[in-house]
Amino acid sequence: MESPVICGEEGWVLSYWLELATQEHVYQWLQENKPEREVKFLERDTTEIEKALLIRNEPLINLGLALYGQCSDTGRKLLGNNNKTIDKAVLSGTTVRPSFVGSSESWVEQDGVVAGLLTNDSRELLATLVQNPNLPDDLLLSLLKKNGVFKEIEEELWLYLIGSIAGNPRLGQPYPQEVIEFEDGFVAHQYSKVVIAAWALFATLAVTKDNAIRLGYLGKALYSELLVGDFDVMAAIKRWHSEEFDDYCELVRNWLCKLLTPSNLTDEQFSNLAKSDNERFRRAYYRHCMVNVERLDNIIESDEDMLILALTDNKPFLDGRFRPEVNSRIVKLACEADRDIRQSFIQKVEVARKQKAWLFTMDRDYLWLVTVIEPGIIDTNSLLRLTSIQQQVLTSGTEESSLTLADIQKYFHRLSTHLEQQIGINQVLLTVVIMGLLAIFFLK
Repeated sequence: MESPVICGEEGWVLSYWLELATQEHVYQWLQENKPEREVKFLERDTTEIEKALLIRNEPLINLGLALYGQCSDTGRKLLGNNNKTIDKAVLSGTTVRPSFVGSSESWVEQDGVVAGLLTNDSRELLATLVQNPNLPDDLLLSLLKKNGVFKEIEEELWLYLIGSIAGNPRLGQPYPQEVIEFEDGFVAHQYSKVVIAAWALFATLAVTKDNAIRLGYLGKALYSELLVGDFDVMAAIKRWHSEEFDDYCELVRNWLCKLLTPSNLTDEQFSNLAKSDNERFRRAYYRHCMVNVERLDNIIESDEDMLILALTDNKPFLDGRFRPEVNSRIVKLACEADRDIRQSFIQKVEVARKQKAWLFTMDRDYLWLVTVIEPGIIDTNSLLRLTSIQQQVLTSGTEESSLTLADIQKYFHRLSTHLEQQIGINQVLLTVVIMGLLAIFFLK
């Protein structure tokens, strides 16, 4: 049974259907039509619909309203009726979002709900609330900075809530790129304040085992591709050391290394990462640096495998901004690496190719890369793509590539053996692929 199309401004058909539909269908409709986190100017007003559904007072409908309702009054009426499940649903649902466009407050703060939960030390419900991604940013900031309604609470309770907030998906979500493109960046900056405030805790919380555990969970949840302002990342890393519990501190340092980007460091600090004895610092450098031939030769001497894996997260590399000769060398290094490293490299590059539609400098470089894929990974689609690449190679020449015909021939036998082992591959397709490879061998 599907919900009807809304007819007319009043949507009277929908309202009538919801009054008569089963609990299961009403719940499904509420779930499919839940409001977004931000209140929109033109969103449908469901006030009257929700009032009518509340009158029905049926368990599954009440659960749906608690989780996916739009109106503050719906949340108010459902909370505090001696039903703990519904209470948790309200505090984790959409009714706690700001009440109207431009507002930064939620009824759970205005009505004293948060203050009451803090006074009663209702930790389970408080944890549910602070993990709600629909909660207004101002309330999350108040918690992270221990001000506002959270200013006078006991330190132990505050630390408990800091540990709980790691479960809020809001902290790991960047501002939508498609929205940024139409705005001046101010809204995106405001959106990032919550995440920046969470990172700031790494510089202020006391260095204890319990706090290291808390920040270990928090660091895993936090979005890291952002500017952190005045937050001194290197100073924070230096804080987290302990002879007694350094295993836990090491995890904290590991998450902080995600912030070691050119934007968050001085030029000198960033360049010094490459010379550090700390492997994480060098890996952070490789993930964000531009690589030229000279730099590549220096890196290969000590960190070849680390470089290959780090480049799978290197935005300039994945955006195709490295010079042609560097791309060719990197491909060659990846193909000579151990199987696990090679496969990780191939998988990450495939994702980048699908998302950004760029190729390596010469398609023949990529041809050489796919010829060393292990048995079981090659499928019909990859063979079709390989055939297409070969046709491009036959017309593009070989002068610009650092890969020689001998390089490709070295892997020809391996590829042909792998292809023969594939079950269910069309024999004609196999012949086309092998003939294409043979044509390359005679290309001068």
